[in-house]
Amino acid sequence: MATDVIKVLGFWASPFVFRVEWALKLKGVEFEYIEEDIFNKTNMLLELNPVHKKVPVFVHDQKVIAESFVILEYIDETWKQNPLLPQDPYQRAMARFWARFAEEKLLDAAWTSMWSKGEQKERAEKETIEALEKIEEQLKGKKYFGGDDKIGYLDIAIGWISYWIPIWGEVGSYEILDPKKFPGISAWKTRFLDHPVIRDSLPPRDKMLEYFHKRSQEFYRREPDPHAYVSCLSIMFVVPLEPDPHAYVSPQCLHLALLFPSLVWYSSKCNQQLDFFLPFLPPTRTPLFPLFSFAMELESSNSSSDWKDPILLEKSPLISLVYLPTDKSGNLKTRTRGHLIFIQNKNPTQPNPTQYVCIKQETKTKLRMATDVIKVLGFWASPFVFRVEWALKLKGVEFEYIEEDIFNKTNMLLELNPVHKKVPVFVHDQKVIAESFVILEYIDETWKQNPLLPQDPYQRAMARFWARFAEEKLLDAAWTSLWSKGEQKERAEKETIEALEKIEEQLKGKKYFGGDDKIGYLDIAIGWISYWIPIWGEVGSYEILDPKKFPGISAWKTRFLDHPVIRDSLPPRDKMLEYFHKRSQEYYRRFGSSGK
Repeated sequence: MATDVIKVLGFWASPFVFRVEWALKLKGVEFEYIEEDIFNKTNMLLELNPVHKKVPVFVHDQKVIAESFVILEYIDETWKQNPLLPQDPYQRAMARFWARFAEEKLLDAAWTSMWSKGEQKERAEKETIEALEKIEEQLKGKKYFGGDDKIGYLDIAIGWISYWIPIWGEVGSYEILDPKKFPGISAWKTRFLDHPVIRDSLPPRDKMLEYFHKRSQEFYRREPDPHAYVSCLSIMFVVPLEPDPHAYVSPQCLHLALLFPSLVWYSSKCNQQLDFFLPFLPPTRTPLFPLFSFAMELESSNSSSDWKDPILLEKSPLISLVYLPTDKSGNLKTRTRGHLIFIQNKNPTQPNPTQYVCIKQETKTKLRMATDVIKVLGFWASPFVFRVEWALKLKGVEFEYIEEDIFNKTNMLLELNPVHKKVPVFVHDQKVIAESFVILEYIDETWKQNPLLPQDPYQRAMARFWARFAEEKLLDAAWTSLWSKGEQKERAEKETIEALEKIEEQLKGKKYFGGDDKIGYLDIAIGWISYWIPIWGEVGSYEILDPKKFPGISAWKTRFLDHPVIRDSLPPRDKMLEYFHKRSQEYYRRFGSSGK
């Protein structure tokens, strides 16, 4: 193709493709659009995007980029007119964070709400509403998400909400975007759809309805029989317990999610027999969780009305019963909160979905800090946390590290990251950022010394693409290889090797992934390969990083681990082995039955 020719391979109903189209049109960049049949993919698509084999694909002067978010940033960095991302690094970080949030928490839930039925549909609608509530908070009276009087990056990233969700709602017979519940999103939706670039590019509504009606039927036919369940035990219930130890707990107060082929259990504290029979579920199908109720009468107890700790009332070979105190209205006492109580499976022959009693004190912890103080909340064995640490140390930025117990999360963590409730959390001058990739870009844009991302927009796009590829294709496969057995382990190891083969190609004799003689963004993003994969391999009795098969990665691994910043920050290997041995056993008890 000739120089300066821009091509976009897309599909007419894909919201991901429209992100790219909208960005180009808002910047006044001309391009050639090539329609793809995603059900009968062309050789061009398969050659241009051999990794994911999906649209959109963006081609500029023979440089090929996939993944809509990666393409958006490339467009914004290449054509400077009408910038999409804000100039302020923190605002840029927030735009990236909420774009990913909508992708990970809202998109699948809204889609499932369209085609599912029954309890599955109810759960999906609930998740959709919860995600939209968080997005609603981000508008706060603003016309657009960027705060300006123009469409920006986040508007484009979640623009599908404005047109696709109402259509999916009509197909699925539900209405999510209630203007009374979501006034900000509703006003933004009208304003967004009225913009000439958006309005004039949308596909016909009747054609969309017809297409998604068909897709909805196809998806529903693929789903399992909702009355078939897997053979394992996992019980969850909510018990309001009045101070009176003789109180009767009604059937509405105690709900069990019971997954077991046949269980008959008598308790001295039950006034009736539990007798459930559930058919086996073929291992290739996904279980849905039914709810049952039974009445329970409590025996006398010496505990007072000031209970604030969970009380173990019953044990059996299979399960344990735990209660939380409440006031006379059935509400948990003000000093405790958390309505979910889980019964842990005690049968070692069955998968063990380890859960924890959720007790959290009402008191809130305030994070107090002076200006310019940087804090990182992390967990000692988390590769995501080390990304942030490595980036800061490579740039010579001092910070305070706060260790979190991810199995007993502090109020500080829950308040600073109420969306995901995970580490790492990065705090800079009381600006809070979550998600390691978002934090990395913020660090690189705030502290300019020793830049991590390349200066060239295409090289930056490639670094982002391969970082995401390793996260989505390699990480889960390598982790599953650690704890699984049998066919499940074989599949995971095969996927791990296939992903590593693609990453191996990116080195091509280079010392580091960025091509320079120094560690860059992609090295940090996938640096966990160098230390975590060999440890997981030792725990899982497999060896993936064969130097003969992966000479480039093996040489990079040695070089990376020899760097003082990396070498001096790694957790002790024996401690890692002990921790992941334990985690491997826990995961196998929970999920191992599907691996045969």
